Amino acid sequence: ETLIKTGLLLLDATAGSVLRLAVTACGVDASGEDALIRRAALVWGYTGLLRAEASWVARGWRVLVGEETRAELIERARAAIADVRALPKPQAEIFPALGYVALAPLYLRALERAAPAPALFMRQARLVFAAATGRL
Repeated sequence: ETLIKTGLLLLDATAGSVLRLAVTACGVDASGEDALIRRAALVWGYTGLLRAEASWVARGWRVLVGEETRAELIERARAAIADVRALPKPQAEIFPALGYVALAPLYLRALERAAPAPALFMRQARLVFAAATGRL
């Protein structure tokens, strides 16, 4: 449990910092969006770790924490997606900073099936849909 809490702090410090910087670059006050940004960082962080897992393992590093399984990490990512979707939609002005989070379900589905990354067209269509609806 302590390792998982540490992992959450690291994801917030890395993916969270990148998302906060991107939101700042949008030039709007997003102070009311911190919960969304934190949860979006978890989604993108978990998904990024899973996508990079093969590369990490090839170098002898571990992505998983303690006894955690890959399926459990995918489930954590899916739970984070549900958390993001349960929150109000982000301000349209900060969507460019957070929009890529909408790709996480596509990547997770591919990872579960041991399939290649989603096709470019599918990623583009998902981003267009997310931008049009504001739904991450």
